[in-house]
Amino acid sequence: MDAGARGAVATVGTDLTAAEKRGLRAASLGALAVVALFALLVWPAIWSGVDGGAPLFDEAAAGNGGGVEALQPFFQSLVAAFFLLFLVTGVAYGARPA
Repeated sequence: MDAGARGAVATVGTDLTAAEKRGLRAASLGALAVVALFALLVWPAIWSGVDGGAPLFDEAAAGNGGGVEALQPFFQSLVAAFFLLFLVTGVAYGARPA
């Protein structure tokens, strides 16, 4: 390594094209949509009037004082959540026309 290269940072290829920016924007919106969906499925206050409550929240366990046990359905759905997250972001990034 020569003395002139010390502390230098290579910036080759760091500029994004317009198509890449559109793809990243679409992927970001897709990620926000998936995260919002799972947040709504876990939040018990939204489902208070629905019989059975929130689909990913065990209200019976929460009523018995089980803090983490109430989130067991959510924990069991994390594999599906990550699958949807990466599927939606990948398709959204790739589907944006150039």
